[in-house]
Amino acid sequence: MAKKISEINKKLKSALNVDKEGKKPYVSINKLAEYMTANAIRRRQIIKILKKDSDFYKVYYSEVRNVIPKFFKSNYDSDILDVLITKIEEKVVSTDWEKNDNSNSIIAIQNVLESNLPDLSNYNFIKDDFKIKKIELAGVTVTIKPDLFLQNKDNSKIGVLKHHIAKTPDNQLEDENRIYVATILKFALLEHGLEEKNIDDNACIAFDIFKKDYSTSSKSFKRTISAVEAACEEIALRWETI
Repeated sequence: MAKKISEINKKLKSALNVDKEGKKPYVSINKLAEYMTANAIRRRQIIKILKKDSDFYKVYYSEVRNVIPKFFKSNYDSDILDVLITKIEEKVVSTDWEKNDNSNSIIAIQNVLESNLPDLSNYNFIKDDFKIKKIELAGVTVTIKPDLFLQNKDNSKIGVLKHHIAKTPDNQLEDENRIYVATILKFALLEHGLEEKNIDDNACIAFDIFKKDYSTSSKSFKRTISAVEAACEEIALRWETI
């Protein structure tokens, strides 16, 4: 599978042109998961958004994003989130944007507290020795940026967790989308040198905060990655035309 994808990467790399700003096709892992089940119109919109690459969209929920790893590592100590809610409530805001971000961040934190969360009692949280920032898939750079790495206490198998946060329903990840994220996380571990026998499928986890739920890697790994590969090939081929 990895060899086949590598060959496609080489072919597409030679065929694709860089746009006038020098930006090559890329997508975040969560946005790629959304793309997988989107209709044709939404797929086109996603590529347009990616090409704009507006930093404005990247600063929402910054404090929530930072606290998620701490919350998981604490064995779901709600005090950590309660402290953050108090901190946000006490902030002095000067713009409508800040006011909205603060109120939405509090909603997000409350969602975490109400979420169906994975049982990680049999896992240790380990250092990021894998440096999985991105992968290349069918001519597209997929940014990964995991939140946490886990290791099974019984068999030492490795897992990885990634969260998603979006208040707009159309941008949230349903179970099918989350499975794509978790499966790509597994693929990223393989691409960074781990053997499949050393990866814990149940610990490759995608967690959507506003859906209040999580999913794990697909049991049909090859078929799922083949579908992701095809989507990336489509993004790469359409990048210059949109």
